[in-house]
Amino acid sequence: MQKREFKYEFPFFKYYFDTAPLIFFIILSVVYLILDIIKCSIYFFGGVFVALNREQLTVINELSENIMLLASAGTGKTETLARRVANIIETKKAPGDEILCITFTNKACKEMKERVEQIVGAEGNKVKVSTFHSFCFDIIKQQAKKRTD
Repeated sequence: MQKREFKYEFPFFKYYFDTAPLIFFIILSVVYLILDIIKCSIYFFGGVFVALNREQLTVINELSENIMLLASAGTGKTETLARRVANIIETKKAPGDEILCITFTNKACKEMKERVEQIVGAEGNKVKVSTFHSFCFDIIKQQAKKRTD
């Protein structure tokens, strides 16, 4: 009787590299399915992939009109407005020193300034981000200075 020799080799690297595109496709499909369920889409803005819903995308891309963005807490107002400012600057609709963002709280003001600078870069430093009260106070100071000169 002839002795059979079984040699078991698991070609891990071949298996891994053959199935890596399939695994990536499955993961990507699941991500898109989840985003579709929560009504979001992935967009590429400023070198970063961002999940946005239709309303947020409308705000970002509406560059011919001024807007007032009102929404409840945690809905992505800061990110949406920062992306809108970045879009305005990147499409050269206005330079940074011609853009005004008014918020209601100091915390939101600081966060907005940081986000705009993070997304846009050096041009983001020129964007005027202020609280409503601070902006009005600056106007009053300017007017008082004009009357005393």
